[in-house]
Amino acid sequence: MADHPNPALRAELLAALDVVIPQVRGLQDFAKTSLSDTTLNAVKTQIEVRSRRADLIQKVLNALDAVTVARATLEADGYPALPRAEVFAAIAKEIQEQKDDLAIAAGIFDPQPVAADLNINLGSPVSKIP
Repeated sequence: MADHPNPALRAELLAALDVVIPQVRGLQDFAKTSLSDTTLNAVKTQIEVRSRRADLIQKVLNALDAVTVARATLEADGYPALPRAEVFAAIAKEIQEQKDDLAIAAGIFDPQPVAADLNINLGSPVSKIP
C-alpha cells in the first residue's frame, strides 16, 4: 500500500482532534447544568465552534486517507510505467498510413519568411509649441 502522503500532518490533525473532542463533550455536559441564558448561549456558541473545527479536521483526515487509497490503486495499476500499446499488424499499418498522410499534408505548407533584420529611424524630435 502507498505510504501516507503527509504523516506529520496526519499526526498533527489527530492530536488536534484529541484536544477538541473532549472539549465538545465537556461543553455539552456543561450545557445540561443549570446555567443562565447568557452563559448557556456562550457555551452553545463554543460547542458550535469546536464541533465545526472537529468536522473540518475530520474532512482533511478523510481526504488524506482517500489520497492514500488512490495512490495505492494507481501503483497497483503499474504506475509510473505505462506499457506501449500492442496492436495487430493491420492496425499498425493503418496508423502508419495516417501518419504518412499527415506528414505529406503538413509538407504542402511553406512558412512565410520572417524578417531577419529590422531598422527603424524615428528622425529628429519636432517641437509642438508654435
